[in-house]
Amino acid sequence: MGIDDTTASSAASLRARYQLKTPDALDVATAIEMGCDAFLTNDAGIKRVTELHVLILNEIELDPDPEADDSSFVNSV
Repeated sequence: MGIDDTTASSAASLRARYQLKTPDALDVATAIEMGCDAFLTNDAGIKRVTELHVLILNEIELDPDPEADDSSFVNSV
């Protein structure tokens, strides 16, 4: 499956607006176009993007209790 014109145009706009690398802009544009609620990454630079909730992997803490429910993810920001 390829990148459609809408996603490519969105990626170009995001790349210029946030000084993203082209692959990052394509990833973020795809996430936005697909209606994702959040974008998980280790690249803190992507946090500049305001059109999508960006989660930085290093900023997420896990509950050490393996019996914990789905609310075990706690955003430490």
